[in-house]
Amino acid sequence: MRAAQPSGWLGVLIFALVPALLAGADDQQPGAAHLTHQNCPEQDCGASVDRFLEAFRSGDRNDLAALIRFPVYRGWPVVKPITRDEFSARFDDLFDAELTQFVIDSQPSDWEVDGWRGISLRGPNGAIVWLHHDGSLRGVYGGWPAAWVAEWNRLIALERSQLHATLQAYERPILEWDTANYRVRIDSLGGGRFRYASWPAGVHHGRKPDLILLDGRVFGHSECGNHQYDFPIGEYLYQVRTHCAGADQPGVLFVYQRRGASATYSQGSPLPDGYELMRREPFVSTPNTLEDLAVGARRRTR
Repeated sequence: MRAAQPSGWLGVLIFALVPALLAGADDQQPGAAHLTHQNCPEQDCGASVDRFLEAFRSGDRNDLAALIRFPVYRGWPVVKPITRDEFSARFDDLFDAELTQFVIDSQPSDWEVDGWRGISLRGPNGAIVWLHHDGSLRGVYGGWPAAWVAEWNRLIALERSQLHATLQAYERPILEWDTANYRVRIDSLGGGRFRYASWPAGVHHGRKPDLILLDGRVFGHSECGNHQYDFPIGEYLYQVRTHCAGADQPGVLFVYQRRGASATYSQGSPLPDGYELMRREPFVSTPNTLEDLAVGARRRTR
């Protein structure tokens, strides 16, 4: 049996509304409109995504570099930030071939506003491309090719085997730098915990450290990637502050001593109340290449 058809003025009204209803449905298809958000400049993150995609698809590295807030980060295991001068040479460390094509093929409907954190694109293998709300690139995280990760893990295993036995258990290395008097190493132990170890300057890390501090914490200070690592022990506080990429020195070691019963230590505070600065030692060199290991791993898997 055929369904009854609308008749009279009701039928005319329904059929007259069909084109308008279909047009309204088209307007609701995924597009840049879903990127409107209170955190976006002029409520238009869609225009920001369009601007980034236009520069990315152009293939002109200078156009793309103009939309990047350097230094830019690829995320672990590429722990060394990419500066403006390195951008062209290290583009493949930021976007491998698969991720590059994925971004080129993406549409505004594939990008999402993540509140104050910016705009994100979920790519292959779990990679995430992050933009600031104005369309400038914030960084790329995750999604590393399997061969790259395997090579990085091989290098880490080799480096771990060369350390003193007391230091071989760690999740990943953070830094190993020299001051005029000390060699300082920091490793991540996982779970937000960090370990500090130090030797006299020039001593190989295969020797037992003179000092090992556990349960350190890290605090970030700006978008340039500088950090502060705090290691309190008894009446002392060891702080390692890393500087932004491009600074004259990679960072500084501070050692404080508590003075008086009223002294207080607030985690992440650059200047703890009631503590006296006992030692300030700028880092003068980076003797090994912990931060460069990942870059080398990427090179060897091409």
